[in-house]
Amino acid sequence: MTTAPTPPGAVRAGPEADRPAAPRRPRGRVHNVRWTIVLLCFCGMAVNYLDRATLSVALPTMSKDLHFGPETQGVVLSVFFLTYAICQLPSGLLLDRFGVKRVFALGALWWSLSTMVTGAVRGVGTLIGARLLLGTGEAVGYPAPAKAVSRWFPVRERTRANSVWDNGSRVGTAVALPLVTGIVAWLHWRAAFVIAGVIALIWIAAWSRSSEAWPAAGPPTGSSSAAGAPPRSARPAPSPAPCVPR
Repeated sequence: MTTAPTPPGAVRAGPEADRPAAPRRPRGRVHNVRWTIVLLCFCGMAVNYLDRATLSVALPTMSKDLHFGPETQGVVLSVFFLTYAICQLPSGLLLDRFGVKRVFALGALWWSLSTMVTGAVRGVGTLIGARLLLGTGEAVGYPAPAKAVSRWFPVRERTRANSVWDNGSRVGTAVALPLVTGIVAWLHWRAAFVIAGVIALIWIAAWSRSSEAWPAAGPPTGSSSAAGAPPRSARPAPSPAPCVPR
């Protein structure tokens, strides 16, 4: 038995007709802005890890100048993670309340000043205090890019975007080793902390300037376009349940 040809312009019935059309990838200004955000988050994470790794590189020279041994070195390195872990949850709450633009910039300002303060310490007590402050500011480092990606990217592209900004932490650690070593050898360990803090300030300026060009509302959170699904009006109606003879 032959099937009659489908007239031009008619929609072919069958299982393929029930499949939703693939959503179009966003283009234009929003497309460029969202990848700019990811690249800035990449740089922000690189600076984040550069600042926290500066102490690890400079610590042998610092311990000689400040006169403390290996036991104190372990305490100095570990106290950072105390406030870093405690402040993760408040950082997420602040990001949900005030948004990525302001909270990420303020967190970076906090950790940049803490890094520069570390270069001015005169004893173990002030060094531990500076590390506690650094952990408080850097706690925003991971939640902020994750929030930005969830806000600006559809579900099907979030893994790619997350892999870009998350790689900044590896780059920052890799850069810190030769950079800080060279600064300590050429200048002084105190200069290494000041330069690392200034780099963070430069990133804050770039982040703040770029965020002024973002659309006020951005892509609608929770909408079908943000989730990577076709609009509700374009989805086909569910097929009726087949009648099963008893």
